[in-house]
Amino acid sequence: MVVEGRHLGEALLEGSLPSPPLPVSEDLAEDLRAWFSAMSSQAEHGASVEVARALIAVTATDAALGLRLNERLAGPIVEQVVSRLQVAQDAGDVKGDVNVAVVADQFIAMSSYAALLGRPLDEARVDAVVDVLMRGISAR
Repeated sequence: MVVEGRHLGEALLEGSLPSPPLPVSEDLAEDLRAWFSAMSSQAEHGASVEVARALIAVTATDAALGLRLNERLAGPIVEQVVSRLQVAQDAGDVKGDVNVAVVADQFIAMSSYAALLGRPLDEARVDAVVDVLMRGISAR
């Protein structure tokens, strides 16, 4: 299984994950809702489920390769979320002491979990997630 996991992981290193653009408007919550809804809707696609499960399998058998895969596949998505949150932080909409990278990781974790289950988050769930997040990070 370790050999199979390594071959799968090495093959995945050549790929990328689709990520919808993260809007930048005057309303951070709406931007996050739109992006998170789009990311979540990808969870119902078979390929997303397969990639999520493969990442878990590879990481379980080869932690170093799993780390490289996560940097390669999730890294650009994390950077996009961090960038958007940083814009909001610079504008005074997000508390200055918020670690935007940690918040971005939470969004990726929730999206990954939805993909793993093959079950996108519905609009009510996305709204609830963004509302909770905004209560924790909002400067206003």
